[in-house]
Amino acid sequence: MVHHIWIRGVEGQTIFLDDEDREDFIRRLSIILPDAGTKGLAWALLTNHAHLLLRTGRTSVSHVMRRVNTGYARRFNDRHDRVGYLFQSRFGSRSATDASDLRRLIRYVHLNPVGAGLVRRADLSAYRWSGHSAHLAGRPAFAFEDVDGVLELFGASHRDARRALRRFVIAGEPGGDPPSAPAADSASKLEIEAVPLDPDAALETAVSWAADHTGVGVEVIDGGFGSQTRIAVKARGLAVATAVDLGVPAERIRDRLRMSAATVSRMRSRGSRTLAGLGTAGEEEMRRLRRNLQT
Repeated sequence: MVHHIWIRGVEGQTIFLDDEDREDFIRRLSIILPDAGTKGLAWALLTNHAHLLLRTGRTSVSHVMRRVNTGYARRFNDRHDRVGYLFQSRFGSRSATDASDLRRLIRYVHLNPVGAGLVRRADLSAYRWSGHSAHLAGRPAFAFEDVDGVLELFGASHRDARRALRRFVIAGEPGGDPPSAPAADSASKLEIEAVPLDPDAALETAVSWAADHTGVGVEVIDGGFGSQTRIAVKARGLAVATAVDLGVPAERIRDRLRMSAATVSRMRSRGSRTLAGLGTAGEEEMRRLRRNLQT
């Protein structure tokens, strides 16, 4: 499955202040993506956001991006002497629908720096902070980049593919919205909902989402110091209710969050009330989490 991923700084916050930040982000991609069996088909780093086009393997895209974002944000905050969230939510994503859609997404991602005014269209192949240069043999590929996989979409030989890719990208219009995915019909929605979820990944996702939503650290939700404060109890309840909704067995929740069976049941009720209070926004979040785990 191929996912178009985008991450943005909270309230427009700059997430790459200098080249050292960008190099750190690339180092993380070069370690984490190959370790997870994930390949990068396209990417671009801007100032307050970034785009990635990833082909996932054995590890869910949610888990991959959590590793990337958490480590990067921690180092960014330490390096620039700041505190608080760096990213606006964890990430946004959608899946590529077919080869034609995938080619358009590659073009969209790599034209983003042009649309942002960071580089002229004529100089795009030399822009350091995207995958376009590697596709055109302007630099060696990083460990996470699947150049061959991209070129196969554009031609039978590398030479022909690079010519076709260069023409295709340069002919596009920078900026604007990415190619939108067609709406799924009701039959495909039912098929998606029937896919079983990995309980470990689902539990990790539930805890991470509850932490993001409440601003409580994951270690607190896991039962560490401060887990009895009012906001921590709310976060733990959200984590339990979300995990149950995602199909995580109660015994795994008990072990991870250091709770008795009775406490899990009580926290589930508390968290379910909190989710209900979010209304349609909460329902949409649960659907998004489920989609991310299924892809």
